[in-house]
Amino acid sequence: DTSWTYMIDDNFLLKVSSLGYKKEDILEWFRKVSTKALENKPIDMTIANHFCKGNFKGYPLFSGLYDTVAPIICQIPYDGFFVEYDDERSGGFEPLAKVSSDKKVVLGLITTKSPKLENEEDVIKRIHEAAKYVPLERLCLSPQCGFASCEIGNKLTEEEQWAKLKLVKEIADEVWG
Repeated sequence: DTSWTYMIDDNFLLKVSSLGYKKEDILEWFRKVSTKALENKPIDMTIANHFCKGNFKGYPLFSGLYDTVAPIICQIPYDGFFVEYDDERSGGFEPLAKVSSDKKVVLGLITTKSPKLENEEDVIKRIHEAAKYVPLERLCLSPQCGFASCEIGNKLTEEEQWAKLKLVKEIADEVWG
């Protein structure tokens, strides 16, 4: 869902305000619509939301921190969140403190924008940093976004994609065993 990440990008927010809209009003409308959409979901259905910052051929569309949207997003009755944390444009894990104890958080720490493999120990360290805000048993690991966010895909070969997924599994086995 890129609608939320539009609202953390300063360049997009300038466009929004130039049209006479207020960020707070838009966020409240997003909250109402998202909550309404989940009203009648089956009890046995799990719904998580991926806060996508865009990934066109390996280039992000939006940058910004989750801090200003986390308090509103966390009011929506999602069962979990997929959050991109693969580079500095995401900021710290502090916004995760707003996530209630009944939700999972999937940390997108492995980038799909570059073929370079992340350092396993660095990723594990970041998972433990996030665990200061959400207990480890409610955290998960994944790539930050899909490998083919558009028809053309990203600048990774199939082998590089499999290597990224292998790394996710190895780290998950190490951390959650």
